Amino acid sequence: MTYKKMKDLSSIMLSGDMSFPDNEAEATVLLQYALEEIGLTAYSEKLIVKDIPELTTGREIMDIMPDGKVKLRPMLPTSDDDIVDIDEGLCYPVARFMASVISMEKMEYHRNIAFKEVEKYNKRFISISERVANGQ
Repeated sequence: MTYKKMKDLSSIMLSGDMSFPDNEAEATVLLQYALEEIGLTAYSEKLIVKDIPELTTGREIMDIMPDGKVKLRPMLPTSDDDIVDIDEGLCYPVARFMASVISMEKMEYHRNIAFKEVEKYNKRFISISERVANGQ
């Protein structure tokens, strides 16, 4: 999903509540916070790697998984046309989490839905990973 589409989605989720920030710096900080929160709890195929990357790649390590794999910190987009650096299926929870931070009336509602969507995504990720490991 592009960064613009994610901002538009968050904005739609906020209909009748607060407005999504027009200020690009504020929107980017909001995305960074949402990616951090969702990224820490989600099993993102884009972000989980087998080996610790070389420090020269410019990627930061967010977490080390129990199996020794490394979870990279998502890179922030530099333009509205950039693809957000997280699995497509996690873009909706990220947008929902962004809405939860802005919302005055539905903060807990958006946050709860975001983490329920992450939980469902994680279950699918684990199921697929187990089938691949078993050669199915």
